[in-house]
Amino acid sequence: MRHVRESGLKSKFIAWAQMVSAKGEQPPGNSIEAISYAYELGFSGVEMDLRLTGDGVPVLMHDDTLDRTTTGSGPVVSLSFAELQQFEIKQRWKGEPVRIASLEQALRVNGDKGTFLCDMRINAKAIDAIRRAIVASGFDEKLLQISAYSDREGILFKEAFPKASVFSKRYGQPETIPFTWLSRIDQRLDGVMIEMPNEAGSIGDIVDFVHSKGKQVVTFVHYHWRDLAALQGLIDDGVDYILTQHHAMIPLVGPAAFSGAAERSTAQADTRLQ
Repeated sequence: MRHVRESGLKSKFIAWAQMVSAKGEQPPGNSIEAISYAYELGFSGVEMDLRLTGDGVPVLMHDDTLDRTTTGSGPVVSLSFAELQQFEIKQRWKGEPVRIASLEQALRVNGDKGTFLCDMRINAKAIDAIRRAIVASGFDEKLLQISAYSDREGILFKEAFPKASVFSKRYGQPETIPFTWLSRIDQRLDGVMIEMPNEAGSIGDIVDFVHSKGKQVVTFVHYHWRDLAALQGLIDDGVDYILTQHHAMIPLVGPAAFSGAAERSTAQADTRLQ
């Protein structure tokens, strides 16, 4: 059974770091360009993956090595941020080269346009480096969201950034998520972040249970699509934040979900997985 959300409470759409596309355009994933493009399309926030350089600078990068996405090679942690600047991201944007960006640079571009969700592929030992990036960029901590790969890490991030929203992340089909796990989520955390394959059905029972605990639900994709009907189902289920490539769904959640400018493009999303 679908649980249709109470009128006035809207889901918010977060742009997935690795793929933001529309009308055949797609900036490189985990880039400054992807952040700017996401807000042009009307997303309420962005999700970016974080890695740490050899000199302790948090950078936008999914993999722990440079090989797949850049012209460089080897572990990200083996080079300083300055050394990383000799490489380009393999995919160009509008004919121009794209460089690996630091978290500080990304937060400056994001500004107050919307929420900035950090997928923490670095552990809590990087807290001081993340704090330096936030302070240097002038970013509002209340707009910071963090997905942690364990409650223990999540608690450390929450203690360091109490104004941020911290979510415990879990992979796998939602029907395999035991309510015992949901019950054990530490009360200091702000909610859960769960994978949502296209073929998965309603998660209204999960959303209701998490909401009953005063927490929020974030859903994410992992190299598969949520079609428009499935995304509508997540809205009906009352999911708080939905990571997606489909900006064409934004009109369905209404302007109240926008954190940035009201005037946004709502053209049909490009549905090619590249």
